[in-house]
Amino acid sequence: MLYLPQIIWSFRVPYTGHRAEGGGSRAVRIGVRDLVRAVREVSGNPAILAMVLLVAATSLFIGSGIQSNMPEFARDLGDSGPV
Repeated sequence: MLYLPQIIWSFRVPYTGHRAEGGGSRAVRIGVRDLVRAVREVSGNPAILAMVLLVAATSLFIGSGIQSNMPEFARDLGDSGPV
């Protein structure tokens, strides 16, 4: 019940986040140039850059460790498929 107002609101508001219907919207395309531009902008702020690198390293090491344990988790949960 806690998320019900948010879910209802999400269905009523268009994807752009604006309630006004006026004006046409165009599709936004994000490419490699945008990625390079964002990294250049962030590189000026060492705190943000350090946090991005920390999150990337954490997801790499923890994600790879969890992925290799998935067959064991499936076996423990009663999956009888080939492993």
